[in-house]
Amino acid sequence: MPPEDTPMRSASADSREEDSESAESDAATELLHVFDAEGDITLFVGRDKVHEFRMCSSWLASASETWADMVDSAMATDSQSIQLPDDDPLALKLMLQIVHFQFSRLTKFITLQELYSIAMLSQKYRVRELFKPFVENWIRQLARERLDADQTEWILISYEFGASDIFLQWMDHLARNAEKDEDGCVIYRGRKLAELFPGDQLAMKTEEITHLRTSFLRSLIEICQKGLTGSHCLAKGSPYKEQCDALKSGYLFNGLKDIEQWPFDPSTIRMSPYELKNTLLGFHSRHLPLELVASDDGCLEGRSAAAGDEDYLEDHSECGVAGWKHEVAALQLANLGGQAPEDNVFTSPMMLQLGFYPRDFDNIDSGSEADDSYSNYTFDEPEEEFVENNFEEDYDRNGTEGAKARKESGGNAK
Repeated sequence: MPPEDTPMRSASADSREEDSESAESDAATELLHVFDAEGDITLFVGRDKVHEFRMCSSWLASASETWADMVDSAMATDSQSIQLPDDDPLALKLMLQIVHFQFSRLTKFITLQELYSIAMLSQKYRVRELFKPFVENWIRQLARERLDADQTEWILISYEFGASDIFLQWMDHLARNAEKDEDGCVIYRGRKLAELFPGDQLAMKTEEITHLRTSFLRSLIEICQKGLTGSHCLAKGSPYKEQCDALKSGYLFNGLKDIEQWPFDPSTIRMSPYELKNTLLGFHSRHLPLELVASDDGCLEGRSAAAGDEDYLEDHSECGVAGWKHEVAALQLANLGGQAPEDNVFTSPMMLQLGFYPRDFDNIDSGSEADDSYSNYTFDEPEEEFVENNFEEDYDRNGTEGAKARKESGGNAK
């Protein structure tokens, strides 16, 4: 019998202790990533759960000049380690797998936030060239979400990895929808633009967006001023033209005076160009009532008359505020402002595989006559024959060949 003061240990207690030790061991294993058991440098990544990466310093230094400088500094210390508390362990693990040619271990599925962390790491350590061969596969599953207004992560992702179409559309979107806060800072959905454009290169884009936003607002303000002073009566020669314009100016003045900060200054107005445009289009108004007018020589422009009638009615339904709203609606708040990255991984072959067409990046209604590019690329001859017949240099993936190709094909090329 054991001494009375010695507590008895149950089998379940021993089992729980073994399970706890096993869990701690598994957790430690998950946090330890050994790329070279005889490696001479260690990276400690993360804050809450610190991941440890062990490898050869020469392999890490080969990733980029930035890493080479960090390795040189670390190897000069006794610890021969680098602390990276602000970096994402998964993104760094992917980078190291690429550096060590472990391509088969790379993840095939990725979330938008993980891709954003990769873009952050790529920008910070200048390792864009390492990730570029794998970006297409990672982004394929996420590409159709590129213009979700809440997914601002696409700004850095598209810029860092050369997705020019996505990046330029985001530039326009921000310029149309950016507002100003009480301190005069340009914001998007409550966040300052500087927060959406990390890094020195992207930071310069905030000035371009601010300039483009101001340009949009100035165009809208010019339309407002023209509406108050100019004529929008379409009934030329009408004796009621003055009344039509006066009615229009009255409705516009009543609408504009209810908008905060009127008269507008494009450099200080707080609302976004998109919000201002929709506010203007929402103005209440009525057109000049139809008036009976005698006619000596038939209908004039802007009027309608029943056949055989000596009298006809002036139609002012498209005059005044209605005509002015047509000008507001016609203003396109799109300019594809800013300069995109020079190279573009979203080339035609990839976009076609994803199901995109050139019109997906144009401001064209799908049913309009201008929409002449939304069709499958079909040719009478396979592409190999185009190459054999020296069509290669003149071949255009928009579904046509150039003048040289048409000439050589006898006018039959499509």
